Amino acid sequence: MKNFKIIALLLLSICYTAKTYSQGNVTIHFGPSFPVSDFASDDIDDEDAGGAAVGINFGLQYIYPLSESGLGLFGGIDFNYNGLKKDVKDDVEELFESMGINNADYKFYKYINIPITAGLNYSYQADDKIGVFANAGLALNFMKITDMEIEVSGQTVTQEMDLANSIGFKIGGGILINQKTSISIDYFALGKHDIEGEIKTTGYSEDFDGEGKVDLLTLTLGIKF
Repeated sequence: MKNFKIIALLLLSICYTAKTYSQGNVTIHFGPSFPVSDFASDDIDDEDAGGAAVGINFGLQYIYPLSESGLGLFGGIDFNYNGLKKDVKDDVEELFESMGINNADYKFYKYINIPITAGLNYSYQADDKIGVFANAGLALNFMKITDMEIEVSGQTVTQEMDLANSIGFKIGGGILINQKTSISIDYFALGKHDIEGEIKTTGYSEDFDGEGKVDLLTLTLGIKF
């Protein structure tokens, strides 16, 4: 609960600080989401490897100015959806085949990461056509790993994962074109998540736990309102 309180206080500060300056603005953005570091590793023998593939990002960001110099506060939320790399899927199938499990049907899990972010933003408008901005702040991430199913000989084994969360940070920046369109690069270091779940089939179930570290790089096109 302490993590939620920290993020809530930062978000609330956006709405109640520096009322002497112009109102804030909202940007909606979208683009590819690139896993990096361990989250992108496809080494099946590495316990920290996430095997995540390039996915998609959708999000919005609110900026509230604190001064005429360009300093402000930001708050945002992003939705990142990443599947598994093909090499990882092939390695999993080969592993089961080496154990004598053939002709199985696989439904592989996917990663959903939803970081809520808040921190400081700096903007500089060179003229009416071009501007630059940068920001950095804390992130509270919620990670959901979707179910994985393996069906063979009429039996289905299901891996179900609980929702996990962790504290991390975000840094980013970009350019603003015609005071309306933005192109930004953002790095999300979302920390290690304690992962808990259950493997089950007819008449059998077993709990398991582990850790998963999430790092993402996004390249997005935004529309400012």
